[in-house]
Amino acid sequence: MTKLNQNRWSRYILMAMLLLAAVAILPNTSFAQNISKGCSSSGSPFTLNDSQNWQTLCSQTVTFNSGTHDCVGIGSAQMNNTVIDGHNIYRFTVSKTKNPDTDTAWERRIDVLQGDGLDPIEVPVSTVHQFKDLTAGTYTFYWLGRKDEGAENLAVTQWSMGLVCTDGN
Repeated sequence: MTKLNQNRWSRYILMAMLLLAAVAILPNTSFAQNISKGCSSSGSPFTLNDSQNWQTLCSQTVTFNSGTHDCVGIGSAQMNNTVIDGHNIYRFTVSKTKNPDTDTAWERRIDVLQGDGLDPIEVPVSTVHQFKDLTAGTYTFYWLGRKDEGAENLAVTQWSMGLVCTDGN
């Protein structure tokens, strides 16, 4: 074998060994982005006073440079029951749009009431929404609330949203 052929074969063997070593060392490594973010109340109550539009409790923006991602948004809130009369319906959701449709599977409706029986002073609510197959780009996720028509204005005293995004493969 000539010297030139020996060098070529040595390079091929070295390249194959490096590739095998990389596969052995990093078998389950994903090179996509994994992101976690969150937001929460600032200490001042937030009043739900609009029955026609969703109101933003907080939001988080993420940017994916490449690949496909799945995200899970988890929102929770607590309201102080200050309603005066009857049944009052409030809605909460996590969404990628500021004013999504109502009555989705991930929307939560709560009935805050004042009646003859024992009424809760603090009313909790939470929801989870999965977002699949998000491609490269920038996305804003919103933790939203609104009152139904006829419901009294209500203060949300505490709230938070967590967002976890992982490689979608």
